[in-house]
Amino acid sequence: MEKKSPAYTKRQKDLILRALTDVEFRRLLASDPLRALGKSSLTPEGRKQVELVLATVKEVEAKITNLADQLLCLNGPCGIC
Repeated sequence: MEKKSPAYTKRQKDLILRALTDVEFRRLLASDPLRALGKSSLTPEGRKQVELVLATVKEVEAKITNLADQLLCLNGPCGIC
C-alpha cells in the first residue's frame, strides 16, 4: 500500500471534518462531488476517495447516534438513569 504525503492526509481529514460538520456540503459531495470540490473532473482514485469520505462520515455518525442513544437510555434501561 502506497504511503500518502502529510499534505494529502491533512486534506482528507479536512474533507471528512467538513462533511461531518456541514450537512449541505455533505449532500453536495454525495450528489455532485465535482461541484462540492470545485473540480472539473475526478480521477477514478478521486471518486474512490469521495466514496471513502462519505462512508467514513456515515460510520462516525452511526457511532455518535449509538452513543447518544446509550447516554439518553433510549434503548431501554442502561444503568445510567
